[in-house]
Amino acid sequence: MSDIVDNRREKLVDTIGRILDSTQSARFAVGYFFVSGLTAVQEKLEDVKELRLLIGNTSNRETIEQMAEGYRRLEMVAGAAEEQLYQKGAEARRLAGLAAREVGDALEVMDQTDEGERLVKTLVRLIEFNRLKVRVYTRGRLHSKAYIFDYEPDGRFEKGIAVVGSSNFTLSGISHNTELNVVVHGNDNHAQLGAWFEELWDEAEEFDASLMEEMQRSWAVAPVTPYDVYMKTLYALVRDRLEGEERARVAVGSDITDQLADFQRVAFRQAVGMIEERGGAFVSDVVGLGKSYIGAAIVSHFERTERARPLIVCPKPLVEMWERYNEVYQLNARVPVSCERAEPALPVPAGYNPAVMRVKERFEREVRERRAERENRRSRNRGQRYVRRELQVLFAGTEDAALRERINALERPFGGPLVSAVERRLNGLQRGGVKGEELLRELEGIYFRYRMYETASRPSTHREEDDTPRIVCSEALK
Repeated sequence: MSDIVDNRREKLVDTIGRILDSTQSARFAVGYFFVSGLTAVQEKLEDVKELRLLIGNTSNRETIEQMAEGYRRLEMVAGAAEEQLYQKGAEARRLAGLAAREVGDALEVMDQTDEGERLVKTLVRLIEFNRLKVRVYTRGRLHSKAYIFDYEPDGRFEKGIAVVGSSNFTLSGISHNTELNVVVHGNDNHAQLGAWFEELWDEAEEFDASLMEEMQRSWAVAPVTPYDVYMKTLYALVRDRLEGEERARVAVGSDITDQLADFQRVAFRQAVGMIEERGGAFVSDVVGLGKSYIGAAIVSHFERTERARPLIVCPKPLVEMWERYNEVYQLNARVPVSCERAEPALPVPAGYNPAVMRVKERFEREVRERRAERENRRSRNRGQRYVRRELQVLFAGTEDAALRERINALERPFGGPLVSAVERRLNGLQRGGVKGEELLRELEGIYFRYRMYETASRPSTHREEDDTPRIVCSEALK
């Protein structure tokens, strides 16, 4: 096992997990702390007798760095740091209170899952039994990152081990970000790091009570009221409308979407979300509010993101309008066709009925496939939906043909049913907020590691030929 931990060849979360297996107590000093950082190691913490966590205060960082950026005067930066070093007790308590509120804000936006609830309750239990102790360092910026472990007294020569480097105790810092950390061996080094930690610990402000208060008020611990149930239900019903902005942003920038009014953009986002979630949508409104523009934007969105050629069916008086939309907004749709009862029946050409039956069979097959795809979309977990959405964003934001080809190659294998191991990996990418080409590289690694190419290489039943009859108005089937 290498002593260099960079989250590429070796992930810090795995290193911490292995060390915790033989650890009696641990001391972490980090600049930033998010509850998500404990998610990956919460099971290991159950066996640790004591964890002391020393965290920085982000208000100090913002104060000093803003002054340095705005004035570039070293004496002002040094003066601000000196004021924080010798600050009054009331100011230190105020900064500790700010840190507590930041933790509370993080808990509010935390995903309300069974895993999240178990984590918060575990932390509450550890604090209650005095096994988790937290302090916030308010005397300037705590930029150091040190993970110090004290071994159990099992007769080994080394009393402990440590990891120091660039990783903060966040899910991204210990799992996804490209970092550089080193494992530190030796009793002398362990003793010096321990003394360094104890000195800062003595200077820091108590934080246990504030942290406990925020957790007790969080959704995971506080009693649920009927109003909470009502609001949760209401949110579940309108979630796609509230969060549709991110889902539909892939179409922003096209000729048609740039012309939509705000209320039309809302309808556009909602319709796109319904189609992705349920396989279809109706856009209904009174005359004159631009339903045709909204429809053209929806067609443009799926033509760009799904590479699907649209088919537009409309009444005869609207054919000319849709032909114009098709050309102006580059919808790549089939020429609109209309069929009205007043039109006389045309002669049936030779071979027409067999062609109709082939179309009927193909239509029925496509219906079955779309129903299966819709059921598959409904069964996709949060990680799959996140990956699909981010791949669409990446595809729409690049003109690189090779990059688009890589994206296309991953859509099918990650869109279907997945083994639980792959689902966990995708959920981890979603929690870590991995995006862009970094997400693409992670997915390609998962693709080959779990041999997903075996599923992707199965022959497709899709037929490329188009035998749709060109005569669409006929009495042949009467």
